[in-house]
Amino acid sequence: MEQAQILIEALAARRPAELAHSWKAARNAGPRWRNKVESGRARLSAGAQAKLAKLVRRK
Repeated sequence: MEQAQILIEALAARRPAELAHSWKAARNAGPRWRNKVESGRARLSAGAQAKLAKLVRRK
């Protein structure tokens, strides 16, 4: 999870549009993907979750 969190924070800073697009695509891939993505999101730090939520809400 630490690696995922570092990657999300780096992408949020450097490539926010790509991160938002990838996150939305994974969530829209079906219910099993959505469950796994949301399970992983819940395990991120509060800061990483907030950054991700802000990016996903933008578009």
